[in-house]
Amino acid sequence: MVAFGRPALNGGFSLIELLIVVVIMGILLSMAALPFQELLANQRLRSVTSDLVADLALARAEAIKRSSRVGIARTTADWTGGWLVFDDLNRDGTFDPETDGDGLCEAGEECVIISRPALNETVRVCGVGAAFDVLTFGADGAVRAYNGGALSAVVPSIAVSSTLVSPGVPARGLEFSPSGRVTVVTSGVAACP
Repeated sequence: MVAFGRPALNGGFSLIELLIVVVIMGILLSMAALPFQELLANQRLRSVTSDLVADLALARAEAIKRSSRVGIARTTADWTGGWLVFDDLNRDGTFDPETDGDGLCEAGEECVIISRPALNETVRVCGVGAAFDVLTFGADGAVRAYNGGALSAVVPSIAVSSTLVSPGVPARGLEFSPSGRVTVVTSGVAACP
C-alpha cells in the first residue's frame, strides 16, 4: 500500500547556512595567507643563504687545497642571474672563460668548479660596504674583493633579503672573518634595494 501525504524533509543545509560557512572559511583563509607567505619567503631566503655560504666555503676550501686563488663571481650585473665558483689562474679577480671553445676545461684555462642558476625573483642578494663583482680566496683562506678587475680596499659583507617586506622575514647578512670564514648574521641587516 502506498501512503499519500507530505514528502519527507531532506535534512540538508539551507543556502543561508552554506553561505555563512563559506564566509567563515574565507575569513580564516585570509588570516592564514600572510603567515604562509612569510613561511615561503623565509624558506627561499634560507635556501639561497645556505647555497651561497656553501659555495663560499667551497671556494675557500679549494683555494687552500690547490694553494691557488679561487673566486666566486655573479653571472649578471646583479646576483639575480646566479653565480659561479671558478679557479682564478691568473689571479686578476675576473673570470676568463675558456678560449678555445671546445667546452672542456684544460690546463691553462680558468675552470668553473660549480655554477648556481638564477635566483627566485622574490630573493635579492647585494653587497654591503663596498661595490664588488668577484670575491676570491687565496691559499691562506683570506678573502679579497674585486670590482671590475680592480682590488677593493674593503672586504664587503653580503646581504640576502626578500621582496616581501615583513618583520617576520628578516634579511640575512654574510660576514667574513679575517681568515675568510663566513658567518651568517640575522639581526640588524638592511634589506637589499
